[in-house]
Amino acid sequence: MENYEYAVFFEAENLSDAELRQMEKYFKIKRRSGGGECKINKVGDTTYMTTFMEKEAQERVLERKDHVIKIEGQEEIHVLLRCENVAESSKQSKESPNQALRSGLCRVFELCKQNCWESVALPVIGPGIVLSIPVKDSVNILTHEICEFLSGSTGCLDTICIAIMANYAHSEELFQTVCGNLSAKMVDNTGEALFQSLTSDLDEIIMPVDGIELHLVFGDITNETTEAIVNTTDFKDFQTAGVCKDILTKAGPQIQAQLTGARAASGQIFKTPPGGFPCKTIMHVCGERNPDVIKTLAKEIVVQCEHGCYRSVAIPAICAGQGSLDPNVVAKSILEGVKEGVQGANLQHLKNIRIILLKINVFLAFKATSKQMFGGNTQLTAPAPLVLTSVTTRGRSATSIRHSGSTRSSRSHSLPLPVALDFSSLVTSLPDTESTAAFLVIGHTNNDVSNACRDLQQAYKDQCSTHTFFPDEIERLTQEEMDQLLSKVNSLHLQIAQNSSEEWEVEGQRNGVNEVVRLIQDALRRQVREKDQTFLFSQVTWCILGPRGIWQKVPKDVNYKLEKRDVKDGIEDAQAVKWTVDLQKMEATSCDSGQVTALKRLENPSDLSLPIYWDNMSQSDLLKVIVLDPSSTEYKTVKMGFKRTVRKTVLKIERIQNMNLRRLYEARKKELENRNGLIVGAGEKILYHGTSEASCSSIMKSNFNRNFAGQNATVYGHGTYFAVNASYSAHPTYAIPAADETQLMFVARVLTGYYAKGQGDMRTPPERVAPDLYDSVVDDTQNPSMFVVFHDCQAYPDYLITFK
Repeated sequence: MENYEYAVFFEAENLSDAELRQMEKYFKIKRRSGGGECKINKVGDTTYMTTFMEKEAQERVLERKDHVIKIEGQEEIHVLLRCENVAESSKQSKESPNQALRSGLCRVFELCKQNCWESVALPVIGPGIVLSIPVKDSVNILTHEICEFLSGSTGCLDTICIAIMANYAHSEELFQTVCGNLSAKMVDNTGEALFQSLTSDLDEIIMPVDGIELHLVFGDITNETTEAIVNTTDFKDFQTAGVCKDILTKAGPQIQAQLTGARAASGQIFKTPPGGFPCKTIMHVCGERNPDVIKTLAKEIVVQCEHGCYRSVAIPAICAGQGSLDPNVVAKSILEGVKEGVQGANLQHLKNIRIILLKINVFLAFKATSKQMFGGNTQLTAPAPLVLTSVTTRGRSATSIRHSGSTRSSRSHSLPLPVALDFSSLVTSLPDTESTAAFLVIGHTNNDVSNACRDLQQAYKDQCSTHTFFPDEIERLTQEEMDQLLSKVNSLHLQIAQNSSEEWEVEGQRNGVNEVVRLIQDALRRQVREKDQTFLFSQVTWCILGPRGIWQKVPKDVNYKLEKRDVKDGIEDAQAVKWTVDLQKMEATSCDSGQVTALKRLENPSDLSLPIYWDNMSQSDLLKVIVLDPSSTEYKTVKMGFKRTVRKTVLKIERIQNMNLRRLYEARKKELENRNGLIVGAGEKILYHGTSEASCSSIMKSNFNRNFAGQNATVYGHGTYFAVNASYSAHPTYAIPAADETQLMFVARVLTGYYAKGQGDMRTPPERVAPDLYDSVVDDTQNPSMFVVFHDCQAYPDYLITFK
């Protein structure tokens, strides 16, 4: 994939298209400009950006700075180039790139609020050459600032759209991290829903075609568990990193041996047993970079599956990867072949065809082609309220968040929080109510009149009553409850006033006073219930598996219902999707779509909230090691981060659940957040640490031990080393191969906070502002690839990857 990432800038006025082509030609010729393959784009009224594919080309061009370009038929153009780096300017202003990004995003949301804008579209800012913030850090900052904004008043803003360029080098990682972060934060720490829905252009699509289901899936075929798996290969190269190598590594050497020297006629399939791959057969095909052959193969795959009585098959985008065919051409060929194989065939066995698409641009090509071929006969796997709302335009994929502050309380079924109001002034504003009534009593004697007046007074007193409320009972009312109270006082002609003890007295007809009493008692019961719900939410967390396979907390009122087993009327999740519940099976079924999903209950110790992605642990459980299901979103996300820089095959991923280590880590995290403030905070990052079989068990039980520093290197200090890229930790020096050539690597959560440049003799970070030290050290403060921590609780071994 071509990526133009290394930019230089120049300013000019009124350049024609012809002049730009001449300048682009100049910068492409190395012997003339020092450059190489590049593109020129206008990025401002008078500013142009030249982006090179290679960093070396950018550096060579910048060495000369002043370039003279001869334009045919015109005078020479003198170009003065500059390489802008926001990180440098932010350094001069003592503001780091991360701080600059946080400040900028805060300003964006503030402008949305001030201008009463209803929607905003944002890219993932930061990973490019300007700020040079790592991909995951950029996404973490973006999603954190979004959630911070949504937790308060949002004005008119209703929709936030995060646009991701489909052809960007890290598009897939960006998308997965954005969805993962936001899905996990749909319900905040208080049990309230932050936003109503999270939709995406990459949601799985299902198309019914002649009795079978055709799925378009954005994912990795090596994570599939269908009965038949299709492997695309040239039958020669089994070592180049890619899907073929991954499938064969999982299948084992026996299957690769069968393929070595094998031959398949054009458009034919070579079948082997699955070996260690979790399926019943592997179908090996060669697309020959020929659309007609690919179409023939797609049809033949359907035929072979039916003959083999296979109920499901997973097919990759044949030749769209290493074959480098246009994704639109591949989509047309495969979908036409599948359509021809299915239509009119009256298939008895094959019921599920899954086309697995690893790249965003390939998925979008298949999606567009399927709409043309099958029309509107499609549906999403997500529940009804999570229908697709964003539109793909100009090669971008988008993730949309819909948020409405006005309906937040109704979504979570809890009243708005009490507000500080001057109740006295509200009472004063009520219209005057007459407290006396005039009667004319006529009788034979004065005594008769006196007796009648006395009886009338007693009869009136019998119909009236007075009730006293303490001030805090009134102060805890919500705005809505207070409005109801004052409305009743006014409509029922009651008297309300504060006595000498500052208590509130309501006086009037007994039925009216009783209504006010009931209203305040209901409010008190609501307060007690909410207090119980809040207390329980801190002790027990119920979760529901969301449509993208990411665990989400349920709102605190639903959490309470589930814990009390009060589910006869069903529940509503944070997005107002209604579910029926089977607590014996720990399952929920959507009332609209019939989709079945899992429920989970986590018991939290008094000093730790278990991570939402963990399995439940009892107090006696010191350590749990959970082997992840390859089809789970959790597995795919961890694997994607690893595969971004490592070409080896993932064999197994295990989640490490050590309650004591996590407790110490979270305490350290809170300490750094309090000390460093909101902008820098704890600086939590997902980093990598290669290890050996001998050290693995000790790390899982006792954490990374800085006392072992020096076993491999101490270039930046005597601490524990973590790499930004998994490729560094995958080196055999750090991930020491076992006898069977498998290697091990920890995916760790690391608190980096404030960091400085490390030195070999350091045993602690250097002093930052007396008496405080930096929290970690790095190899390069502008673009760190290595972090070193000197505090044993400052890292947590989250996952263990076994690879080969």
